[in-house]
Amino acid sequence: MTYRSIPRPRRLALLLSGLASACGGEDLVLPEEGVPTSIVVVSGNAQNGTVNTALPAGIVVRVLDVQSRPVPGQEVRFSPVTGGGSAAPATTTTNAEGQATTAWTLGAAAGVQQLEARAVGGGAPSNLAIVLTATASASAAAAIEAVSGDAQTATAGSTLDDSLIVRVTDAADNPVAGVNVAWSVTGGGTVSEATTTTGADGRTGVRRTLGTTAGAQTTIATVAGLTGSPVTFTATATVGSAGKLDVTTQPSATASSGAPFAQQPRVQIEDANGNPVSAAGRAITAEIASGPGGATLIGVPTVATNSSGLAIFTNLGITGPAGSYTLNFTGVDLTGTTSAPVTLTAGAASRLAFTVQPSNATAGAAIAPAVRVTVQDALGQTVTGATNAITVSIGSNPGGGTLSGTTTVNAVSGVATFSTLAINRSGSNYTLNASAAGLTGTTSATFDILTGPPAAMAASVTIPATTTAATTVAPDAAVRVTDASGNPVPGVSVTFAAVNGGSVSGESQTTSAQGIA
Repeated sequence: MTYRSIPRPRRLALLLSGLASACGGEDLVLPEEGVPTSIVVVSGNAQNGTVNTALPAGIVVRVLDVQSRPVPGQEVRFSPVTGGGSAAPATTTTNAEGQATTAWTLGAAAGVQQLEARAVGGGAPSNLAIVLTATASASAAAAIEAVSGDAQTATAGSTLDDSLIVRVTDAADNPVAGVNVAWSVTGGGTVSEATTTTGADGRTGVRRTLGTTAGAQTTIATVAGLTGSPVTFTATATVGSAGKLDVTTQPSATASSGAPFAQQPRVQIEDANGNPVSAAGRAITAEIASGPGGATLIGVPTVATNSSGLAIFTNLGITGPAGSYTLNFTGVDLTGTTSAPVTLTAGAASRLAFTVQPSNATAGAAIAPAVRVTVQDALGQTVTGATNAITVSIGSNPGGGTLSGTTTVNAVSGVATFSTLAINRSGSNYTLNASAAGLTGTTSATFDILTGPPAAMAASVTIPATTTAATTVAPDAAVRVTDASGNPVPGVSVTFAAVNGGSVSGESQTTSAQGIA
């Protein structure tokens, strides 16, 4: 028999083949069959999630050999490709089914993100990898910012050329759709909508119509709780041409007759929208528009406007009866204007007047009703703020009487009330004088002090201590009847009677005007 030499590699192959035959061959894995040749996705691909959060389902891949059999113990590395984010664990080993599992946390960028699963080592080819995808949506709205439309200028009352635009984003600066933005204005005017909603680009906006007032106006976009909220847009409204007058400072609401207003009026030239117009040297005239008759305007009624178009009055006032007045202001080629009401009160205290005259009274009794003396201005109006000390005294004194009671009283609301005045001697045509420091005094109307009822009786002649019996006593007996103040009381019946003998002729008598019977 002839033998040939068999090369070593060939002998090894035959040996392995023989071993395979001896063992049945079907369960034996040859070395090339255990080497990773493919990687496939089991689950977790094409999920939807929110940026910076973990996807709801884990990522599962399987490593296979050339026979599509699972390769256990194979290292698999997971790493983000686009969008950022992370996998945990980043590196793991396949299980008995050749599966490797990780949790994918999305990155901050909204949109499609990618994660690579790569087999590393174990004879795996260097390019043995697969890429999974997920769609990341923006997270909750976190910030709002202005995009365009700020710092525009237009005529007051017109609509701005450019819309006002804001953008809403999440914490990673991704646009957020579906956010309601509230719009408001200051300085007048309107916005096209009170509330708008952001689109897919996170943007929304309004048209702005300016108010009629010239100057800075603002528009405010608000989303509660967002960084940057509220967003403020500014705009400048410009002035139109001169057309009317407006009282920018009203005259005092209350003033005294004959005195300049404490607050002097100021009148501004304005455009049709009420914006101040700078027009110097225009004559503006004031006049009484309404109020009680007979009043006159004091001070300089016509003044010229300054460089700002403002007429400043300095000494206007009204002299006239108390009541409500208004002033009218006019200018050439300008629509006039009327002031707010001015309530005119009495002027400065000037004089006194008896507003309740003294009445006839009984001697020694209080004069009733109480005498009143009022502080008045030059027009005879009560000066309600006056508190002057006022004194009364007897003027005409036909009975030689004396005035008693409280004769000096401080005025209350301009009126002094004398409730205890009395005169002790009867007489006709008495008068009282009233006086106060710095004021013109006054004299009352005449009045009478009447005799009171009989209160006392006394002999008015001296009778001799002795007289011859059966003769007439001389002089005749006489008595005088007086009231409580010692005034003679006429018309009183007096009866004389003899005591211890004798007789009286003409025993019934009536007192005379001097109170004598």
